[in-house]
Amino acid sequence: CGTGIQIQARARDAGNGDHYIFDMVQRRITHLRVVGITVPRLIGSVNQQAAFGPPSNGKITTIPISVPEQQQFNAAQNLYDVAGTLEIVGAVNIDVSLPSVAKQARLDIGSASSLANSDSQEATAFDVVSTPIVKQAAINAAYSWDHPFDHLRVDIRTALSNYMSVVKTSMMGTPVTVRDVINMSGGTSFQTHWDFATQSYQYSPGSAKDGFGNPIPENSVDAAGGPNSHQNYVYPGTTTGLLQGISQVENLQGLGVNVDFPGGVPITNGFTISCVNSNGGTACTIVRTSGM
Repeated sequence: CGTGIQIQARARDAGNGDHYIFDMVQRRITHLRVVGITVPRLIGSVNQQAAFGPPSNGKITTIPISVPEQQQFNAAQNLYDVAGTLEIVGAVNIDVSLPSVAKQARLDIGSASSLANSDSQEATAFDVVSTPIVKQAAINAAYSWDHPFDHLRVDIRTALSNYMSVVKTSMMGTPVTVRDVINMSGGTSFQTHWDFATQSYQYSPGSAKDGFGNPIPENSVDAAGGPNSHQNYVYPGTTTGLLQGISQVENLQGLGVNVDFPGGVPITNGFTISCVNSNGGTACTIVRTSGM
């Protein structure tokens, strides 16, 4: 974590308030209280310093660690010793059935339209993004609420459960993060994270991906990769590729994004959805992917 001077610098950078510095390598925790900072230390440019003045150091006081705080740190240290990190990542494979209603494609792209009209009983990450009830069903399918960490390695699960039992008694926050990749039908996926406030797994916005590594956007700006940016979604000319490409088009249209499909563009060898955001709006065009 660094020397005492470096630790104090980190606390000053964080501003006024109480700051806990977890040092898993040196096996120690430090509680620093910062008061009196009127100008942030992290000022980037000379012009900003001229506008705001030089950084003010304020006053730093070292606060004794309480018994509950030490217990939380000890549990975190044990988890670190077992897992080698405080960023716990797991994976869960699930199957979620949809109602037996054929999904109708809203875009006629020649021979692929008949594929899109076929019944599909298994939900994908596209359904998770578009339908709240499917999202919750997928999360419910991934976990046992009585034993939410059962999918993790036994020693990590034990250390994490022990940490969870003591973290509730402390007000110092937590350096531990827990997230999972939830794998669904067609190779699609999304991520969840453990919410310490609600003591439950929650959906991680922006984490969904299709079976070909393309993101599944959740708003029109992200559809283009951000403001004034662009994003390509590439799909091969396989049955799964065409189906997921159509699902992506449906998703984009559901976000209010216009998807242009120039007539006569063959897509049997695969296609790319090219999206651009400019002047506050996003538009997409389907183009042929040559050589696929």
